[in-house]
Amino acid sequence: MKNLGKIMKEKKVTGYELSKRSGVSTSHISDILRGKKQAGIVIAQKLAKGLCVTVAELIDEQTTTTERQAG
Repeated sequence: MKNLGKIMKEKKVTGYELSKRSGVSTSHISDILRGKKQAGIVIAQKLAKGLCVTVAELIDEQTTTTERQAG
């Protein structure tokens, strides 16, 4: 999830807020951000929904802020 931290920062969403929005625990989000865990498809979908982005935007390092805003 190469873009998770970037998107959280852009949207000014904390791990706690994302946890409440997505149903994914704060510790799991923290582990993903630190590279200790990888998110499976179900977790990726929950995080994407919580951030109002697509799963592709979370994992695609080629996706830029401008492309997200245009899409």
